[in-house]
Amino acid sequence: MADATVSGPPGVCLLLPAWNEAEGLEHALDDARASLDALVGAGVIGRYEVVVIDDGSTDDTAAIATAAAEADPRFRLVAHERNRGVGAGLRTGLEAASLEYVVSTDSDMPVDLAEIGPALDLLVRGGVDVVAGRRIERHGDGLVRWICTEGYDLVVSAAIGVRVDDVNFAFKVARTDLLRSLDLRSDGAFIDAELIASALLMGHEVEVLPMTYRPRQFGQSSTLTPRTLARLGREFVHHVPRLRRLRRDRRSTPDGAAQRNG
Repeated sequence: MADATVSGPPGVCLLLPAWNEAEGLEHALDDARASLDALVGAGVIGRYEVVVIDDGSTDDTAAIATAAAEADPRFRLVAHERNRGVGAGLRTGLEAASLEYVVSTDSDMPVDLAEIGPALDLLVRGGVDVVAGRRIERHGDGLVRWICTEGYDLVVSAAIGVRVDDVNFAFKVARTDLLRSLDLRSDGAFIDAELIASALLMGHEVEVLPMTYRPRQFGQSSTLTPRTLARLGREFVHHVPRLRRLRRDRRSTPDGAAQRNG
């Protein structure tokens, strides 16, 4: 259970894993700055940092992030020499984070970062340990992606024994130290399911926060590419047995542990 005792507005680290996102990254960083400045002005957060994790990009992603960091010390770049995957990017970002709370999302900004406010309220005052976004009003996202999302949730829930909801959506908020304690190992897209399942199996309260989804405006998504799906399948086979063992070992975890819907 989360400790609701805090002194002053919390500090937030925004993690943005990025792979060949040069087309829209400058717009995304401007969006992040404006949204986070507004949250500071409203007293929702005390300070912030934005960490861009360049995952071996071959375009100008690193150059754009470097320019942002040179212009504003609250922005930082950490880089992988080669493409390692979104999960590796998240883990690298967690190592680099220096503030109390982490917000992880995609660098194409799939949600309005004003959603950080309600998420932090649940964490700081609501007794919740992890907040996970759930997409609503998914206009323009397509039937295939909706079917994939629903099917993946069912497969993850059945395989690991926890009930999840839009588990792969890229909006997760939690205390930095809690996320570091989860022993996350996935390099690819399985990282979201691993994060939520691990948190639930360790007895943490996870709440789903419905939010309006913003379809990608720049570049191309790699989510449903054969390369990404093949890696997801390999990671699923590799990591699910470990998570099932964790579930067996955590005898205090009730059967059917589930995300709470907000």
